[in-house]
Amino acid sequence: MSISSVTLHWAGATGDVTADAVEYTAVYRVQTSSTADGPAAIAAYFRSNGPWLNSSYSFGGDSDSSAKCTKVSIPRHVAGSANVWEVTFTFSTQAGAAGGGNSAQQVDANGNPTQNPLDFRPLVWIAGNTTSEPAEEAYYLGGFTHPVQKFAIGQKIRVQNSAGDRIDSPPIQIDKPIARIYVRVNRAFFDVTRLGMVGSVLNQKAKFKGFLMYDGTFPSGTLKLTDISVQMKRESIEIGGVRAIEDYKEITLELAFNPDGWAYQLYDLGFNRQAAAGDPDGKGGSVSFTDILNGLAIKAPILDPVLGTPVKSPQLLDGAGQPIQDPNAAPVKITYRVQETFLLTSLTYLADAMEVAP
Repeated sequence: MSISSVTLHWAGATGDVTADAVEYTAVYRVQTSSTADGPAAIAAYFRSNGPWLNSSYSFGGDSDSSAKCTKVSIPRHVAGSANVWEVTFTFSTQAGAAGGGNSAQQVDANGNPTQNPLDFRPLVWIAGNTTSEPAEEAYYLGGFTHPVQKFAIGQKIRVQNSAGDRIDSPPIQIDKPIARIYVRVNRAFFDVTRLGMVGSVLNQKAKFKGFLMYDGTFPSGTLKLTDISVQMKRESIEIGGVRAIEDYKEITLELAFNPDGWAYQLYDLGFNRQAAAGDPDGKGGSVSFTDILNGLAIKAPILDPVLGTPVKSPQLLDGAGQPIQDPNAAPVKITYRVQETFLLTSLTYLADAMEVAP
């Protein structure tokens, strides 16, 4: 079993140029010494002598080092001959569509070519979009006789009509950027318990590893794991000159980036104030359980300064349980979160692509 001759078939060479990539085909005519020789013998020849998968495009005097061989096709004999085959090689400059699920990024983390999908570097792509949420403050641009003014939502001065009356329910929403970040890695195994981390927030400042060439950092609490998908994959690869079947898992992580973080904030407001020092027994000092006698409470209603009766709408508090007296003072906010948090060390699939930032 042998190959007796290999020649370039110039009539079969093609080129296809798009905005995203350049694709070439190179066709060789191969003559075998026996009609018993077939595609396996031909593939073995090119595997040893080239070109082969991941080789750079070179066809006679035509070459493009950025285009790599992505496919080898040995479809049929040349018409009228039982010993001559046409072998077509496809070369492309495209690294593979980000969401396509292929393994065209055939380099490891050090940039070295590899055919083993378990050695491929992580694949990362980002999609930006916006979402709407209620605004906390806004600019009233004025109109009629009213000046431009910034106000916190909930303040008495808000959007006004031409008579100076407050409009209570204008649509006050704000567009907020929420980017989607996708990280794809290949692993021999997948730990199904990691599915329980979906919805949790990365509690570390992080950045992409240097070989991925993304600048900037993500502040702690701004990345939320929103999805994990896993697909079984099988590929025929060459290891040490021997063909082998590789079974592995293609794991895709989806993270949502919120520049304001995933904690929630509410205005500190209410109908009651906390009892001041010395209340309610007049002995001075801090309020303690010994002060709560005969049903006396450590909270009291906030009274309307004019009417002297309990207020009918919640009042802004100062963070210490007392109503804010200065009408121009900034509102105090209460911060809380509902998501669990995680560290990079607990999600190694993500740690293949990201690291803790200083």
